[in-house]
Amino acid sequence: MRIGVFAGRAGVSPSRIRFYEGQGLLPRAARLASGYRDYDERDLEIVRFINRARELGFSLAEIAAHLDSPHDNTRKTRLLSKVEAKISELDALVADLQFRRQILMDLAAELRGHAAQEH
Repeated sequence: MRIGVFAGRAGVSPSRIRFYEGQGLLPRAARLASGYRDYDERDLEIVRFINRARELGFSLAEIAAHLDSPHDNTRKTRLLSKVEAKISELDALVADLQFRRQILMDLAAELRGHAAQEH
């Protein structure tokens, strides 16, 4: 499939596809006789993996390391370690947000009490 269709299915711009190719994250696309890039379903899987990993907070370098050797057990172990670290970061963020929420709820209750006393 040509880059416009491919980018649309991947949920990114054609320039993002070219960027991923330039960074070595996505293999260079085959070329049609007309010179247009030609992508396949495997390329689509790679771009979707990259997008998801970026959404989860992984750097392009971390993503590239996994894509270089997806079946290398050492890299899988390192990736697992990074995934577990991301989980810990999220747990800490959730705890902080819950703490802040409780403070705001306490403040709202206090303000409701003051408002009720004024009426």
